[in-house]
Amino acid sequence: VLVLVLVVTAQVIVNRCSSQVTVNRCWSQATVNRFWSQATVNRCSSQATVNKWSSQATVNKCSSQATVNRCSSQDTVNRCSSMATVNRCSSQATVNRCSSQATVNRCSSQDTVNKCSPQATVNKCSSQTTVNRCSSQDTVNRCSSQDTVNKCSSQATVNRCSSQATVNRCSSQATVNRCSSQATVNRCSSQATVNRCSSQATVNRCSSQDTVNRCSSQDTVNRCSSQDTVNRCSSQDTVNRCSSQDTVNRCSSQDTVNRCSSQDTVNRCS
Repeated sequence: VLVLVLVVTAQVIVNRCSSQVTVNRCWSQATVNRFWSQATVNRCSSQATVNKWSSQATVNKCSSQATVNRCSSQDTVNRCSSMATVNRCSSQATVNRCSSQATVNRCSSQDTVNKCSPQATVNKCSSQTTVNRCSSQDTVNRCSSQDTVNKCSSQATVNRCSSQATVNRCSSQATVNRCSSQATVNRCSSQATVNRCSSQATVNRCSSQDTVNRCSSQDTVNRCSSQDTVNRCSSQDTVNRCSSQDTVNRCSSQDTVNRCSSQDTVNRCS
């Protein structure tokens, strides 16, 4: 797998908005392919493309072409099928995580996002809600202090940056603040601080007590199973999307911003 990373100057492990970083999440262009073919991605300012699956696309997690900029300028992203746009930091853009068009701004200004079907403001299932996902740095919530969010059923607050906004990722109204004030973040059923599935956790995306755990056991930003800090899959990692001890590793072994397996900087697959 060919993974090309363009880093400007100073190495910073996962700075999602402003300074020079490895896995250039902020300023300059970098390229990343999350499975096999070439694609480019810039998570902060300049436009870039990313293919999270197979063919060339700009952040297409399923099939068709789309572009993504996770911080400033307008670009597009399709997490499932149709074209949509997304800006994870400042300007307005649209994103559709499943089928139809919707808008989202993950950082500053208010916009809308539909993660499942029709137009909505951060609705992962059915009804309309709004979300602002950013500003300053923090752990578990994406901006500053601890918050809570309910992505499935009950009421909660959803401000991913500074001002209040409402979001329901499944059915009923709820609010979430991923940035400043305290709130509950349950992405599926029971009380948790960012729990995407069932049991108590602090930002747990799936089941047990974690801080930003996307799947099961005690983690800090763990997307899958065991004790990690920002681990998207299994074992003790810092921003690991898949298995073993990594810093921003999306798949397996010790890496700094490695999305798939061995020690790399901005390697999302191999």
